[in-house]
Amino acid sequence: MEHRQSVAKAQFPAVTLLGPRQCGKTTLASTFATLYFNLEAPEERTRLDATWPETMASDGPVVFDEAHYWPELFRRLRGEIDAKRKRNGRFILLGSVAPSLMRDVSESLAGGASWEGFVIEQLLTARAVRGEDCDAYFFRSHDGYEADLVLERGEDREVIEIKLTSGPSPADLARLSRVGDLLKASRKTLICRVRESALGPETTVANLPDYLKARSWA
Repeated sequence: MEHRQSVAKAQFPAVTLLGPRQCGKTTLASTFATLYFNLEAPEERTRLDATWPETMASDGPVVFDEAHYWPELFRRLRGEIDAKRKRNGRFILLGSVAPSLMRDVSESLAGGASWEGFVIEQLLTARAVRGEDCDAYFFRSHDGYEADLVLERGEDREVIEIKLTSGPSPADLARLSRVGDLLKASRKTLICRVRESALGPETTVANLPDYLKARSWA
């Protein structure tokens, strides 16, 4: 597990590590940390706010434990990551397995034009942490059909389209189906901001937290 987390940390600016309390998240993350903040404690949030410039300038990684206790963190980190997109291994965010954390991350940290990139980073990080090796690539046909991400492992091929919308249209689903047919995909997935996910064996429409909890190559 430590090796997988190290690989993910080296590939992305921020890594999210989720799990129930007392499962070892903090112990694992502390092996990498140069700075640590437990944001469940008000005094720790005050300390982070007061030392923000120095913290952002550190070599990292900086660990933010119980990150969902300070929602402002995600908006502020978004600006830091966008300003230095090529710097990886800067932040590790810890939290309980709860949709609230991933919702705050996806809506506040990603936002706007970086939404697709953020989702792709989260999907690939989750697979790396679980040790699920797969090939990942973008697809675009000559007549304009495209997929934001294609994941392959053995005979299993999943086509993933990513939309910021909370209300995908029939046209969105039709295009996903068409791309899936072109690539002979075994799974077709639309990740968006729907409140209630529909996770089927062949076609899925899901929000990011539900997808990350439900999907695995294993």
